This record gives sequence, structure tokens and C-alpha cells, in this order.
Amino acid sequence: NVREIGKGNFGIVYYASYKGKRDIALKTLYIPDENTSKYSFDTYDENMHELLYEAHIMTQLKHPNLLRIFGVTFFGDKQQLSLVTDFMKNGSLLNYLRKYREIFLKSDSQIITRKLNNFGRQIFEAMLYLEERNIIHRDLAARNCLIGQHDKLKVGDFGLTTLTDCGLYKGSGHSVCAPRWTSPEALFLSKYSSRSDVWSYV
Repeated sequence: NVREIGKGNFGIVYYASYKGKRDIALKTLYIPDENTSKYSFDTYDENMHELLYEAHIMTQLKHPNLLRIFGVTFFGDKQQLSLVTDFMKNGSLLNYLRKYREIFLKSDSQIITRKLNNFGRQIFEAMLYLEERNIIHRDLAARNCLIGQHDKLKVGDFGLTTLTDCGLYKGSGHSVCAPRWTSPEALFLSKYSSRSDVWSYV
């Protein structure tokens, strides 16, 4: 039982069941198309390295509020390289807030405040874990925070995450980022630190 649950710049995310015992998500890469330049073999090669880098990062992270990796596999008839992770049934925090916006606005404010505070606390716990290990996420945003059952939240998308010795990183200036969530020093100088993640969090 496999179904598409999301789509991004690099590929498609599917829901699947592993041996009927565990719900999982498969983050796949688009297969190169010779008839278009959008998904060329060069692009696929770059994206493949980024996906494997993300897998490498995730194997070193163990926290209940960080998305868990189960492995890397080749999926489907086209044998798409795929990252196997937790399945978070309620999708991203961004889409969750958009979906229930009207309900939130009409509901008791204390209930909504507790729910949002709970989400914020879980993000804080995840980011504190990273900071204590000199790991900079570099892409913290509502779209990369995923919600599962019982309002369980996990931070995901570690494609830009950087392991450092001292908590500081100077980028190349070529990274793709969302200005709305990016700190000024990262946006203009490509300088990153745990403070950059704090800016994104706030």
C-alpha cells in the first residue's frame, strides 16, 4: 500500500508500510529525463549526493524530536534512490496550521495556546540537542517540522545541516535558502551558527 504524500524540488515523498508492521515515508529522487533539462543526469548526480549526505547526518542524530532514519533503499519500478524515515501522518507544521487556521481562530484560546506552546517546546528540545553537539541545522522552518500522532513533532530535512567543531560555519554563498527564515548574517555573509537557528526558530 504505497501512496504519494508530498512533492518537492528534488523528488516525491511516499507513504508505505514496512512488512505490514511499521508506517514509513520514502523520500525519493526524480529520475533523469532525457527530454527535458529540468531533471538532467548532472542534476540527479548532485541530488543523489545531497540525499546520501542527509542520510549520513541523520544516522548521527538520536532524539525523539528529530526525524529518524531507517535506511536507504531503491524504490519502485524505476529503482529511485530513497531515504526511509518516520512517517508523520499530519504532514508539515506549515500545512497543519494552514489546514486548521479557521478552527484555531474560532476555538478557545487557551487550548490553542497550549497546543502551539507544545509544538514550540518540541522544536526547542530538538534544536537544543543539535546546539549541544555543535550541529547547525541551517534550514529550520515550519515546512520542515513534521507532525505525527498525538501532536508529536519532529524536525526534519537535514540536507543543509552542518557538523562543526566549534558551532560556526562559513558557507559558499551558493546554498538555497528561504529569506523569511534565514538570519541576516547567513543571508548576506553566509555565516552560520546556532544563533542562526535561533533566528529561524523565533
